[in-house]
Amino acid sequence: MRLKNTLSFILCFALIFSGMTLGGVSANEAITAKAANGNTISITAVNRAIGAADEMILFTRENSSKFTDSNAYAAAAVVDYHEGTYSVTDVTYREGAVQIPTNGFVLFGHGSSEQWIKDNMSPGDPVEIVGYTLPEPLVGGPQLITEQGIIPIDVVDEDQPINTIAVYTRHYGEMTRPFSEDTVQYIITNDVVVVKSTYDNHGQSGTYIPGNGYVISASGNAASSLNLVVGQSVQAINVDIPILPSKYLKVNGNAVGIDKINGPRGTGEVVLYQPTYGATTNQNAWGMELTVVGNKVTNIVAIANDPNTGGYLDNNSSIPADGYVLSIQASSPYYGQLAGKVSIGTEVELVTDSLIYQAARTSFDAFNPKVKEDNPGGWDNVGNVPYPGFRGSDQLIVYDRNYGEETGTNPWGNEVIVNADGYVTNNGGNNSKIPEGGYVLSGHGVKNAWLKNNALVGAKLSLDFAKKKCWLFLRRNLT
Repeated sequence: MRLKNTLSFILCFALIFSGMTLGGVSANEAITAKAANGNTISITAVNRAIGAADEMILFTRENSSKFTDSNAYAAAAVVDYHEGTYSVTDVTYREGAVQIPTNGFVLFGHGSSEQWIKDNMSPGDPVEIVGYTLPEPLVGGPQLITEQGIIPIDVVDEDQPINTIAVYTRHYGEMTRPFSEDTVQYIITNDVVVVKSTYDNHGQSGTYIPGNGYVISASGNAASSLNLVVGQSVQAINVDIPILPSKYLKVNGNAVGIDKINGPRGTGEVVLYQPTYGATTNQNAWGMELTVVGNKVTNIVAIANDPNTGGYLDNNSSIPADGYVLSIQASSPYYGQLAGKVSIGTEVELVTDSLIYQAARTSFDAFNPKVKEDNPGGWDNVGNVPYPGFRGSDQLIVYDRNYGEETGTNPWGNEVIVNADGYVTNNGGNNSKIPEGGYVLSGHGVKNAWLKNNALVGAKLSLDFAKKKCWLFLRRNLT
């Protein structure tokens, strides 16, 4: 992903040999962004990851995540709504994923589109989207957007009165307070209801507030009127919901996200080095490192001159047998937060798996497609034949044994095997064998990426064939 030319070559190679082009906005559905200076640019697609060079993607709150994709070679113009106008609030360059504002959108551009953002977008500038209806701005106080409609939130991170709806985030703590029989609570992760918590199972102890989500609490009359179901989508609007990384070091009140464990430290990355990596980290001078033993910082190195050579001293910290080293590259925002602000003896907490609950929803394009009418997007109109497995560009296809023994897809995608009990048993490969009583989910392009990121082995699959929706949920035990 960091090798721009290699990425472009791989994408082109995959598209040529799959006989497909990456999906986007058709000519008769042209969408454009118009800058304050009058310059415009075409929008490639809405609410999907960048799939090819020079694409401009429009992200709104209807995206499956609260963030854009994490392309490391893209610029982002964050645009929010205020008093009838959409204006730029922030512009970032090659910083990866950015959060999508509830009442606004993000222009996320690669290559020539990245340059357009640099040349035309500045904080405070008004922006217009032409040819596309943006989600209606939600004004007022905190609200829930449910499948049944919009519901006001009465209380956020405070004790809950009777007959009200409250939301509890990690600002409140790790658990809600014990609650009575007339209260129902729901754990929300990635805008999906993952647990319904009642008095019988959690009332006396309270409900766990996930690091990657929040809890909705409905008491009295509000409990019967809300009535959410596990698997439903729900969004909390105008609520500050902190999302903790899956791996992080808590230091000075900050959760420092960890990008990888025991690997090379790239630009802007934070890497955790454990004793199995070797004697030292072997990292260069351009960063800082915290050595930790017994949950306390025992050594700190940062960018420093080498008095003997006139150059700079490598970080290259020794990795203790009974501890670890956190290595932070200088381009990471965490470097500025910590450099010169951490001292020997500072207490820290290492969390290597904070995602107790993981959930994701997306749509699928076809179920057991066998003719063109079943899935027009899986048909090669030039050759007048189906693409292998009837799987088209950026599509997700669901197969069971009524389709055949194998999916018949080409190598340019990813497949997930689901057993007869509905659990993911394998994530990877193509032309998979379809299990008796189970399914294969087959994704190309952005749906390929969705499967790789969300269909973890052990996750439970639910399918809504009427709405062509699939939902994956994984719960780990609390430790």
